[in-house]
Amino acid sequence: FSYIIRAITAPIIILIVYGKTNIRLFLRSVVCFLLCSFSFSGVFFLLFQTLEPTNLVVKGGVVYYNLSATVLVVASLVCYVIITLIARFIKTNNTIWRKVLVKCNGKSLLLNCLVDTGSNLKEPFSEKGVLLINRHFSNSLNLNGLIERVIPYYTASSEGMLIGYYPVEVTLIEDDGEIKLDIFIAFSKENLKDGIDGILPYNTINIL
Repeated sequence: FSYIIRAITAPIIILIVYGKTNIRLFLRSVVCFLLCSFSFSGVFFLLFQTLEPTNLVVKGGVVYYNLSATVLVVASLVCYVIITLIARFIKTNNTIWRKVLVKCNGKSLLLNCLVDTGSNLKEPFSEKGVLLINRHFSNSLNLNGLIERVIPYYTASSEGMLIGYYPVEVTLIEDDGEIKLDIFIAFSKENLKDGIDGILPYNTINIL
């Protein structure tokens, strides 16, 4: 029964963490989650059987390791130093950028957009994604006659409301062609960082 419960909770955990997305990406995330869990279990079982540690206990599927407070603090500091050094010498860049063309009532904008894997900004009624455009471009489009919707947003430090506009012709420009996006647009409350013309939620396009 416990294995059935774990199999059911795995996709629920992925849904809570990453939100709604297309079925292919969702299933791939669930499989990766399960493979990581199985790999951890296998490595731990190997260490447990070969090293036979006396101060390590597995109870209810949870690993308990008996450490003194001093050892725990020192080990944490050592791990922090090692991770910091690795991050400093091995620079990785997982930032995803896409070119997005926005057309509205005869005016157009070509934006260099950051694909935000942490953004789940949606219009609450239609649940369509929202392209957040740098407020610097707020006067560059003709928004007359468009449907306006109030879109709530939440960040780690604040919350508020944005005005979303629809329908607008939004096109994702890829190397192998163009993809039309059925989404709202909204302008940021403040100017975005240099080089970021817009922020595109990852779940509006299948790119991961």
